[in-house]
Amino acid sequence: MSKRKLILINTAVGIGILGCAFVSTMTYDLFFSKRSSNNYQKENEFTKLSQVLQEDSFPEEISSFYYPDYGFNFFGLNEKIFPINGRSNIKTYYCEEQGYLSSYKSDRYGFNNPDNVYNSKSIDIALIGDSYVDGACTNDYTFRNNLDDLSNNSLSVANFALGGSGPLLQYAFLKEFALYYQPKKILWFWCVNDLRNLQDELNSPLRSYMVKDFTQNLIEPQNKEKADLILKEYFQWIKKLKRSNFETDPTLYDLKVSISMRFPLTYSIYKKVKRFIPQFYFDTPDYWNKKTILSRNDILTRKLPPSEYEQMVDVYSQVMKEVKETVSQWNGEVTIVFIGTGGYNSKPHVPREFLSKSHKFQRKMVEDVAIKNGFKFFDFEEKIDETFSAKDHVKGFSRGRGHFTDKGYKKASKILFSNLLEN
Repeated sequence: MSKRKLILINTAVGIGILGCAFVSTMTYDLFFSKRSSNNYQKENEFTKLSQVLQEDSFPEEISSFYYPDYGFNFFGLNEKIFPINGRSNIKTYYCEEQGYLSSYKSDRYGFNNPDNVYNSKSIDIALIGDSYVDGACTNDYTFRNNLDDLSNNSLSVANFALGGSGPLLQYAFLKEFALYYQPKKILWFWCVNDLRNLQDELNSPLRSYMVKDFTQNLIEPQNKEKADLILKEYFQWIKKLKRSNFETDPTLYDLKVSISMRFPLTYSIYKKVKRFIPQFYFDTPDYWNKKTILSRNDILTRKLPPSEYEQMVDVYSQVMKEVKETVSQWNGEVTIVFIGTGGYNSKPHVPREFLSKSHKFQRKMVEDVAIKNGFKFFDFEEKIDETFSAKDHVKGFSRGRGHFTDKGYKKASKILFSNLLEN
């Protein structure tokens, strides 16, 4: 038998086996799975966030992750309180980069912590940052949980973090919540999109936090409850809008959600298999030169740093000066942790050619601001690149997006612990 025929036979057999497995899982989903259709929904084992938004118990009993979008959330405009983070004490669904929809029970302030972390009137370690820090797309392996385990529960660790947040919103977390627990050490994370986030925050009510002594007193239960009620009203509107759009004009994404609900086991296997398939599209010149208003190439190769970045440097310096004055009230220690892209050299699909100037500019800026304010500086990204492989990052997300895998979160936490907390 020729080599060519042997390859064709093996390929045909492989395709046949995969086809049989696919049909078997679909049959199981249709006739035997307790997770299919209505039973699947009742168990609240969702695969996509859109399923949560259409669930009967949403938003009364369960909630979605919330980033304060002041350009879109017009609810509560007649209130003196405006929300700055998620809802308190509720099952919250987040994101699904690893093939499952991550979730957590929020604490009394709306963060991803076990509520008993506040049983003591002081906290040893406060983590302040964005999605990497609040544990995006992982259930059990957040920095907070991992550091707790690595210290054998000898350190009290709390995260005051939110995906999509920038320095000004993070400063609001410090003033509203962390301040009252006077953490001995604060690890303040800088991500490569923080300057862009800071621009958005300056055009929102968050700029009030630059006023000395401004606070909404969200630490008080009655004020946090008012903020949560505004979010509940907002989510009710989102749910109504989502259902209306699906009934009149379902998108391809909506249809994918419906299929994933009807065939949960099949969809779960598909997602896991997909993670092992190389995605070359995002590294091609065609992708980067594709025209919208401007091509991605045009956007990312314009003068770097752009003028707005230079303006944001001054604002960032002012924010961190306020951080210094706040933390000095109890002689706390601040370390600026540069996480950058989460792995500039080890992460798949990072557009290094287009980000190199901006990346170097931001790293130097953050280190200079840390030195100026007497903070410690730690290049977390450099250590990540020394120890990570591509498998420690989520695969299949374009332009360097995506977070750590569960294994990656554990490895990153060990880097933090051994370099910043072990002694």
